[in-house]
Amino acid sequence: MLVGACHTPIEPGMIIHTHSPKVLAARRAIVELLQAAHDAVCVTDPSCQRCDLHKLCSDLQVRRAGFRVRQRRSYPTEEISPYVRRDMSKCILCRRCILACSEIAKKNVYATAYRGYDSKVVVDCDVALNTEVCRDCGICIDYCPTNALSRPQDVEESHG
Repeated sequence: MLVGACHTPIEPGMIIHTHSPKVLAARRAIVELLQAAHDAVCVTDPSCQRCDLHKLCSDLQVRRAGFRVRQRRSYPTEEISPYVRRDMSKCILCRRCILACSEIAKKNVYATAYRGYDSKVVVDCDVALNTEVCRDCGICIDYCPTNALSRPQDVEESHG
């Protein structure tokens, strides 16, 4: 039986197997589920070096997900903010941006909204991200595993 590491206290004498065939099969299934919700343009996108999901799929030898999605979520890319470019079609709802923004930056810009298949990461009451609180922060970008959050092109060029 597999148990979640995030809620299983470690005890003396416990033996933990992290690369057994059963564990690897479970990881592959989870990554396939994550990939099913991802738009997978990272395969052809030159910025895919930053896509941790793409790297994870390669490491676990996961090909395109065998799970069927009724319809991929598609959102227009937000380029309103001079600090953060948002392409929520790439979002896999890992919530790392929410945690980084609230726990590290202490800014609470992001939250989740809606339920089930309609769930998504939102700003305020699901409005475009255009807030000065994000100036010179970018912590959400650093923690986003799929490049759903990135620096706007002109900002990248000035930092590069």
